Formats: sequence, C-alpha cells, structure tokens
Amino acid sequence: DEQLCEFITQHPDATLKEIREGCQLPVSLTAISHALRRLGFTRKKKVTHATERDRPDVQARRRNWQRRKRKMDANHLVFVDENALSTQLQRT
Repeated sequence: DEQLCEFITQHPDATLKEIREGCQLPVSLTAISHALRRLGFTRKKKVTHATERDRPDVQARRRNWQRRKRKMDANHLVFVDENALSTQLQRT
C-alpha cells in the first residue's frame, strides 16, 4: 500500500496500466482500481487548467482584464486563427 500511495502522489495522472508497470505489480487493473479506492484515491477525470491561475496576483490581473474587456470596441478587435491547432493534446 505504501508503494502504491507514493507512486500515485508522484504521478497523479498515471493510468492504471502505468501504475501497475511503475509499481511492478503482478495483479489485474481491477485489483489496482479496488486498492486505490480502498486507499481513498479516486480515478475521476481532473479539471484541467493552469495552476498559476489560482495565484492571487494572476487572479487580480484576470479581474482587471475582465473590466478592461467590457470597455473595448468590438470593431477594433483582431482575431487570430490558431491554424487548426488542437488544444486537446494535453494528457487527460
């Protein structure tokens, strides 16, 4: 259990297969899932956002941007196409 807890703490986004390989456990993925649940770890998808977004200085800048944005004339805005770049390339 200690090895499993340590691995999950160091690799919170690891899949069950990666956990099994990383801990070198000769058990089924179901057994790992049950063990994680018993230890209080959930395998639910995480909300992905930049962690710096939670910092007070960044929050203040975001609030400032929201205020300034309301005063902008939409006719003076320029929109840049991201050339079909997928924003879903990060690990879920």
